Amino acid sequence: MGVKAIQEAVAAKGYYDCTHAIVVTNSRYTRQAMQLARTNGVELWDRSRLVRALLAAQREPTTAAGASGLAAAPQTGGSENEAASAHPGQAVCATCGKPVSERVREYCLAHAQRFGGQIYCYEHQRQR
Repeated sequence: MGVKAIQEAVAAKGYYDCTHAIVVTNSRYTRQAMQLARTNGVELWDRSRLVRALLAAQREPTTAAGASGLAAAPQTGGSENEAASAHPGQAVCATCGKPVSERVREYCLAHAQRFGGQIYCYEHQRQR
């Protein structure tokens, strides 16, 4: 994968005022792409990193629902229905699908503008 994908991630990071950017491929990156990513603070996941993450997700049942969304846009920890069925009656993180406490749920809902009306675990709240 070349520099074009990195350039797009850098541009999106600035445009959407994000603190993190990541580019995922099932292949490899060119040397120029790796340099551009390093210079601009973009995290790169190549095929081997992606495979390791998927295998780790299979070993952890609470995050397996989120494994299908690793290479997609944010908030792809599985659909809300999937997460809700895995933890009936309990709020779950929109990113990773982990159950969250009532206090965390209330905090996210009270700060709906910051979280876009979604519920996030503490770890993913810090990334927003």
